[in-house]
Amino acid sequence: MAISFLSPWFKNKKQKRRPQIFDGMTKSLFEGDESGNYILHFKDQIESKDFEIHPFPGKGAIANRFSELMMQRLEDAQVQTHLIKRLNMTEQLIKPVDAFPFTVSTHNIATGTFASRLGLTDLSPLSRPVVEFSVKLRHDESKTIAGIHIDALNWARQHEVDYLYFIIGRINDLLIGQFQALGLRLLNFTVEFGRNYKPNLQDDNLILLSDELSPECFTVQDIESGDVLHLFTKNDSSYTLNISNYLNIAKRFGAIPEVSSAAPSGTTISFPTKKDIYHADAR
Repeated sequence: MAISFLSPWFKNKKQKRRPQIFDGMTKSLFEGDESGNYILHFKDQIESKDFEIHPFPGKGAIANRFSELMMQRLEDAQVQTHLIKRLNMTEQLIKPVDAFPFTVSTHNIATGTFASRLGLTDLSPLSRPVVEFSVKLRHDESKTIAGIHIDALNWARQHEVDYLYFIIGRINDLLIGQFQALGLRLLNFTVEFGRNYKPNLQDDNLILLSDELSPECFTVQDIESGDVLHLFTKNDSSYTLNISNYLNIAKRFGAIPEVSSAAPSGTTISFPTKKDIYHADAR
């Protein structure tokens, strides 16, 4: 009798499978319930510089929450993003964006491959931030291009490139302050942009900050210790994931509860549970 009574309820709870638009290494994109919007799903894995995928339980929820926090703060500073709202632990509703085929990197301090390319000592100061564009090519080291390439290839018009320089300056100023307040120095970061097309062809299309703003987008240095919180350590020809550094950055921004940052790089530590992240949301 009870089973017969509950059957209609279970049938109503059954949902149709959403059409998948894109399945990437760390994220997937699905059609949204509302016309014209999409759902971005964050996976529990992370990609190293050698394009290897590393399992990372709980990473999808952390990256989703961290990205939401950062984009909301940028929206408050009049920087338009693709974010509409976070839907659940690992998914967020986003505006449709035609992504540019290049990324935008901002260097406040010369470090890593940027420093080695220019023959500079690691952590060399720069008199001003340097903005670089890079083509989205996998398995290719020579990806840096100039703004004139973007215009000549019709990837974006010159006035759009000028706007990217302007808006990335605003983003950089805000992020420097955000990280500084938490005892971190922002060395560099990489983001993506795209166009949000308007129905009226006479209106200017919006250029939105897109993709994500999770800890893997940033290279930061702990101001007190001077340690660079690298997310990966290179060992010969492979990379080891520094889980403690990832959680350290996320914890400082309140994306997860406080975790110990004393664990050595590459060691196994406790991952935040769903209950932990719900508590962090409530703060």
